[in-house]
Amino acid sequence: MQVISRQVINRRQALGALAAAAAAATYGRSVRAATPQHVVVIGAGILGASIGYHLVKRGVKVTILEKSRPSSGATGDSFAYLNASTKPVHHYFNLNLAGIAGWRRLQLELGGSLPLQWGGAVYWRDEAAPAAQLLSSLQEYQRWGYSGHRIDETELHRLLPGAAPGHIEAAVYYDQEGTLDPAGAVDVLLARARTLGAEVQYPAEVTGFELRNSRVVGVQTAHGTLTADTVILAAGLGCELLANLAGIKLPLASSP
Repeated sequence: MQVISRQVINRRQALGALAAAAAAATYGRSVRAATPQHVVVIGAGILGASIGYHLVKRGVKVTILEKSRPSSGATGDSFAYLNASTKPVHHYFNLNLAGIAGWRRLQLELGGSLPLQWGGAVYWRDEAAPAAQLLSSLQEYQRWGYSGHRIDETELHRLLPGAAPGHIEAAVYYDQEGTLDPAGAVDVLLARARTLGAEVQYPAEVTGFELRNSRVVGVQTAHGTLTADTVILAAGLGCELLANLAGIKLPLASSP
């Protein structure tokens, strides 16, 4: 069994977690991938719900376990702003740009059922130095191929009719950005996963793991033990304690 963990340490760093796909090669002319018979996903936030949906869509047997209720941790508290215009490091910018594209693809795949709002984002500054930095950033993002442009006060009020920004030294508009209701998105993904055959259990706190030859073969909960070929940790900061239960050190740092 593979233990996979994904955790965003903070909003400026995306730390890749472990991702493993088992493959078995046969002697001769063919190579066949080994598909896990049963995957247990621990955590029903946006990561757990998305992972569960995408796995069951591919024919994997999936059980999603949640300690309390879906979206009860960082997901439910997230502003869920879908953007790349606040990411000045190029590789981090590219990661967020891919995320925007991913949400657009998923929205099409799910028939428009996700609670997404695409309307772009407006930034403005009322002093010269911050305004110069805002425009400098705009030029950098434009060089990277990102869609955005400078706007005047008339366009700002058209885009934000309810805003009273006061003096505007400079303003910019990034038209491809949006926002998401994260808890609503989790509900949609879990409902679709159930329709495809996934089992979602909550409240279902994980109390331990069954190990055999240093491999996890079962997940222990208050309701019993589930056998598992693969376990995915998607429980936010709770992943550290869960990994400890399996004898794995996974240091995480929290952020506001």
